[in-house]
Amino acid sequence: MDQVYRAAIVGCGRMGFLFDEDPLIKGPVSHAAGYKASSRTQLVAVCDIDKDKAEQLAKKYGVEKVYTSYIDMLANESLDMVSVCTPPDAHAEVVIAAARKRVKGIFCEKPIAPSLKEADAMIEACKASESVLMINHSRRWDTNFQYVEDQIEKRTVGEIDLVNAFSTVGLLNGGTHVFDLLRMYLGNAISVSGCLLPDASTDPGARGTITFENGVTCFFDASWRRYVLFELQIYGQKGMMRAGGMVRAEKAVELFFGKESKNESGILELEKADTGDLQSAPLILNAIDNLARAIERKETVRCSGEDGRASLQIAMAFHASEDRGGQTVQLPLKDRGRYVKARETSFTKDGLLKR
Repeated sequence: MDQVYRAAIVGCGRMGFLFDEDPLIKGPVSHAAGYKASSRTQLVAVCDIDKDKAEQLAKKYGVEKVYTSYIDMLANESLDMVSVCTPPDAHAEVVIAAARKRVKGIFCEKPIAPSLKEADAMIEACKASESVLMINHSRRWDTNFQYVEDQIEKRTVGEIDLVNAFSTVGLLNGGTHVFDLLRMYLGNAISVSGCLLPDASTDPGARGTITFENGVTCFFDASWRRYVLFELQIYGQKGMMRAGGMVRAEKAVELFFGKESKNESGILELEKADTGDLQSAPLILNAIDNLARAIERKETVRCSGEDGRASLQIAMAFHASEDRGGQTVQLPLKDRGRYVKARETSFTKDGLLKR
């Protein structure tokens, strides 16, 4: 029988548990709902500086221990897993504290941190304690996006020569999700050039290009729009793939191949192919299972602290390029101290939740 891990949550907001309060969302989506639904975990404690939120979560999911101080929670509870669902400004302090208590698995929301310096410190603390640090760039655990990864490895559409990527704003909020997928498909980024697209938020969008170690160039756009736009268009010599939409959509991948035109002789036109059924278990359950197996040293996590830091670095590189008038910035960045306060949401111009 698989070991059951004692889990706790710091931060009882949207990813803590409130997303599963939305009647339109097919859960589990939040950490609380995931831990309660998983056969690998027992949710034993929750923490939030807003006691009412923590008690609301505890009442819904039958959690006995409620804290307003994560320091007290870590001191009083024997924990195997801790989810860090606070605003990004507090990620580093909570992750480092959990690592020092030798929590086996730390599941941190994205972006990993508001600065590369803090991300560095989080990774080092977890290495020192041998804690597994996993970042919730959630599409890593989605069968749809894993299918795209598999098709790229198989060169189904031929050698990739161009990618167009679109995201909701800002760079740390919606952008890091795209950057993580691009790295999953193309490897590490080696340079960035572009300009910021400022709005009333602390975390603007941007437009520009990202070049990867395999030579592929990606055009990237993160602009504020009144609708959701999250999409990757991946072009190869034999065909193209489109991956995107809402992460909780039922099907998010389209595959096209060059077929003999029915309208003109001697040319090939893109024709949609059948990708089959790509459904999987809820992403949060896949992620929790991945973390449990990583603790048991049977596999690595699909999105590590290093992965989270690499996505953050691309976001910071757009800021660095803006500083230099759009000039190309080489990676890795030497400046680790730049601090960007992430948006609360991608769906308002000021980046603030409307409560």
